[in-house]
Amino acid sequence: MAQWWHSMPRPGERAGSAALADPLVVAGSHHEVTASIGVAIFPRDATDPDTLLTRADAAMYLAKSAGGRGAVMFWHDAGGR
Repeated sequence: MAQWWHSMPRPGERAGSAALADPLVVAGSHHEVTASIGVAIFPRDATDPDTLLTRADAAMYLAKSAGGRGAVMFWHDAGGR
């Protein structure tokens, strides 16, 4: 079984990213908020909750290591390619 990572497009103009586009101001100090998302899909990537969460978590850390501000999908190819 082959496993690899497939990068999803960055959110860009999507509605959910608009809330994170502007800096957060706390006590007069500006803070940038970013999001990194890891995706694993049931039952394609795993059939039990623990494995599904582990794979989504691994994808999230890959998104973080790529600079954040994006989403990465775990991809599992049962065909062995």
